[in-house]
This record gives sequence, structure tokens and C-alpha cells, in this order.
Amino acid sequence: MTILPIFVCTDKVLRQKAGDCAKPFSQYAQLAENMIQTMYKAPGIGLAAPQIGISLRLVVYDAGNGSVVLINPEIIFWSEQTAAYEEGCLSVPDITAEIIRPATIKFRAYGLDGYKFEKEVSGLEARVIQHECDHLFGTLFIDKLQDKDKLLIEKQLKKAGMKVAVLKAK
Repeated sequence: MTILPIFVCTDKVLRQKAGDCAKPFSQYAQLAENMIQTMYKAPGIGLAAPQIGISLRLVVYDAGNGSVVLINPEIIFWSEQTAAYEEGCLSVPDITAEIIRPATIKFRAYGLDGYKFEKEVSGLEARVIQHECDHLFGTLFIDKLQDKDKLLIEKQLKKAGMKVAVLKAK
């Protein structure tokens, strides 16, 4: 087991679209295990490969029922009903904000065994999967801030020495 370094929001890899994992997916077993151990040690409940500097569509998470590995995940349904929840991110340390996301999603992904599966989830699990899948497209939770939070979060980021603009230029 290796604890991996977690890249922060100023690192370019976090703003890139990740590439698909190639078959056989079993080749990612050790990486996934290292990501799971890194996630738990951080501590966190989700981690995407770009957060450790690897631009691949690989996600691990634990929403309370044990660790799960998702390879090449894609969200195929978002509910119209939304829910607000205080989010944080291992790549944006010490910053949290209320983020509004769809309350229920349906996703498909592959497991390390190479089998494709689909699952509909809600609550914390839906939120974590959306958050981690955002990383696969170069999106951070701070990109989804409500207008009322943008100035405050930008000030907190600057104070922490992270020069990341969350206010969009008009």
C-alpha cells in the first residue's frame, strides 16, 4: 500500500478532461487500492485519479457502505429534484461551501472485474459520485458555488495562498 500525494486546485491536471481507462481494468487494481488508502488517510469519502495527478477516469469512494471503485463512470440520469449540502474537497483543503446538486442520479461504470453495471443512488452517495465525476471533466466544487458564496470563498482561497478565481469575469 502506498499513500499518494493529493494535488491541490492550483495544479493543472485538475482542470483537464481525464482519458478513459483501457482494458483490462484489472491492471488498475493496485492503483485503486492505493487511492482507497489515500482517501481514508486524508481523510475523505471520495477520490478521483486526477486528484493524484493521473488523468484517468477512475474514481474511488466510500459513502458509508465500504469502498467502491468506478472505472470510466458516466452519469446517465439526473433528477430534477435538488438538494443542498456542505461540500469540501481534498484538493481544495480547508474550504467548504453549500453546493446544490441533483438529489438522485443514475450512473454506469465498470468494476475492476471488467463488468459494466448501472446503479441509481440518492443522498450522500449521489453527491459523492457527482463530485468525483466532476473531477474527471476538470471541474471543482468551487466552480458550482452559489453567487452568494463566491466572494467569501475567493477571499478564503487567497488567504490560503491559492490563486484560483471563482468569480467569473463578466
